[in-house]
Amino acid sequence: MDAWRLDSNGQTKSLRVLLCTLETVLWEGAKWKSVKMSELVNARKVHIKYLRACAVVHPDKNMDAGVERKYIAERVFAALNEAKKRE
Repeated sequence: MDAWRLDSNGQTKSLRVLLCTLETVLWEGAKWKSVKMSELVNARKVHIKYLRACAVVHPDKNMDAGVERKYIAERVFAALNEAKKRE
């Protein structure tokens, strides 16, 4: 999870990078379509994809899931929010 979230300097990767690589950390069957960097050129599209990603991994939506899925959802949700704040 940290390899997905952090760059080589230990800083949170950009929101665009996290969104483009999100499928690598999500559970099987997650309702997320992979995103290409070319789709995230303007800020409006980044915000839309960010909101969609948050909807998939929001802790409230994954309350009835297994322990592993809950853990992934919480960590991904936190990482996305941290990256959004740094934007």
